[in-house]
This record gives sequence, C-alpha cells and structure tokens, in this order.
Amino acid sequence: MDQRKPPAAGLGPGDVATKLGITPKALRVYERAGLLTPERRAGGWRRYSNEDVARLHQILALKGLGLSLRQIGDVLAGDGAGLAQTLSLQSHHLEKQIAALGQRLEAVTHARRRLAAGESLSLDELIGLARQAAAPQAPLTPEEVRHHLIERARERGLDQELAAMRNAVADRLRGRGRDIDDIRADVAHLLSEADRLARDGHAAGSPAAQSLAHRWQVLVSPLLPAAGEGEPVPFGAGLRQLAVDLHDGPILSPGFSLLIKALTPPGDHA
Repeated sequence: MDQRKPPAAGLGPGDVATKLGITPKALRVYERAGLLTPERRAGGWRRYSNEDVARLHQILALKGLGLSLRQIGDVLAGDGAGLAQTLSLQSHHLEKQIAALGQRLEAVTHARRRLAAGESLSLDELIGLARQAAAPQAPLTPEEVRHHLIERARERGLDQELAAMRNAVADRLRGRGRDIDDIRADVAHLLSEADRLARDGHAAGSPAAQSLAHRWQVLVSPLLPAAGEGEPVPFGAGLRQLAVDLHDGPILSPGFSLLIKALTPPGDHA
C-alpha cells in the first residue's frame, strides 16, 4: 500500500514570490501588516491558497496605485473591496495613463509632421511640447532599473566586469548570512522614501536627507569588505563610467539624485 503523503494544497512562500515577481520578505511585510493571513501547516509552514493569491493581486494592484500599506488595509476592509473592485480601480488607472500617453504621442507626431513639411512651430506649441516632456513619468520599479542597467552594461561589452561584481556581491552576502532579495526590498523602500523627500523639497543637506543617507550606508555595508577581508567589490573603469553617464539620465528618479547628493561630501559637490 502506498503510504506517501499527498502533495500539500496551495503554494509555499518561495513559489508564490517567484510566480508573482516579488520577494519572500514582501510577503512577510504584508502578513505583519495584517493584509494577508495564509494557512499555517504543521511546523509553521505557510501555504497560500487561490484566495490568498487573489488577495495578493489586490494588495499589489493597490500598491501600484500609490497607496500605503495602511491605506491598502483600509480599502480591503471596506465594503465591496473584492477582486472585481480592485481590478476596476487598476483598469481605470491604466486607462488614464494610456490616454495621457496617447495625447502626448499625438502632439509629438503632429509636430514631427509639421517640421517634415517645412513648417515651423509657434512659441505656444514649443512650450506645450516642453511641458509634456517635463511631465512626471511613472517611476521605474527597482527591477526595471536593474534590467536597464544590466542591458546598458552589456551594450558596452562589460559582461565580464558585471559578472565579477555580481559574484563578489553574492559571495560576500553568503559569508555574512544576508539575502540579496531582502536587501533589494530594503533598497526599494529607501528609494521610495527618497522620492517622497524630493517631492517635499528637502535639500541634500537637510536632516531628513542625511538620515536617509546614513541608513543607506548601513544597508549597503554588507557589500563592503570588513577589516582584513580583502578588496572591495570590483567596480572597474567601464562600470564607473556607466554610472557617471547615467547619473543625470531619465532613469534616475529625483529621489535617487537626492540620495546621491546627500552621500557626496560637501567639498565634492560640483
């Protein structure tokens, strides 16, 4: 007689995180905030049902709309805050973004046709195009930024340099019992706070920005060598130049730029 146990229903935290493109730490954050309560099996193992995954979609969708965890909790606790309502909110938000981008594309296309026909643009038209170009864009996610940087590095033939840096980081983190996914989640949190400080008009030398810079240094300290541990993570000339070239590029959010300035000694500011 076959005595093997049937497979446990639902998904484990690692599977859920991988399938949804989030980190296990993010799941723990949502659970601590009371937004998610997966079933716990013998030994404390968590299992996520279809209902849990549907609720996770609601959490991630509302987070994508800019709501804080507390606000998400309020929405989910309200009447009719089911998956259909969340999808409706998400759909409305995306439709607004698409409509706005469509208007901007139409204006740019019209201007290009005018110029191709030998016509000139009026001052008002130029001002309108400049305003559209300066309009806030939806910020890139940390994962999108990461992919962008990797692609730019590969375009410049920096694959070996990038691989050496990645391996050194992984080895150092393993040696210190740290998890790269947790650090990425913390980085995303600090960059979100940096964006808020930038929106509120904080200068790089303000107490809030300096406090954030200190927390950033503490966060990245596992990537740096301890006394007698050897050389820093390799960061060759090619990657340094890439960082310089991207410093003022559109990929960097105002918050990231503020953080860089806050980390720069006063005498080194340009």
